[in-house]
Amino acid sequence: MITILAMSDMATWVMWIVGLVVVIAQFGFNIIVGIAVTSMNRKTARIDELEAKHESSARELIEQQMATVTQEFLGVIGLLKEQVKDIRERLIRGDDDFKDLNKRDYELELKLTNKIELLKEWARDTFASKRHADSLQNQINDLRSNNRDKAPTAS
Repeated sequence: MITILAMSDMATWVMWIVGLVVVIAQFGFNIIVGIAVTSMNRKTARIDELEAKHESSARELIEQQMATVTQEFLGVIGLLKEQVKDIRERLIRGDDDFKDLNKRDYELELKLTNKIELLKEWARDTFASKRHADSLQNQINDLRSNNRDKAPTAS
């Protein structure tokens, strides 16, 4: 090959050098691209690893928050159950109290009705005898006035 280069003219020699420079430049460029791609792959792997860690820590935080919210929710539900139970018991007791009040009201109503009936009878008796007494008094007064009118005068 050296003999071929020696024998050829200068243009061929320049062409060979330019070709060799292009091949070396291409090789260098390929090495640079390879190094860049490898570096990018490492960085991409590191980013993927960080994303996975970030995702797992975010998932853990979300699970912890959900567990906390669930516990609080269950606590509130437990309190509501207790309150509903208390209200139910109070309603049952209140229903019994209401029945007792209803019975007491009925008894008081009966007593009041009996007293009113006694009062009516007393009023009837009292006013009837007063009317009768008034009627008798009126009759007596009428008789007296009639007797005075008919009585002989001392003249």
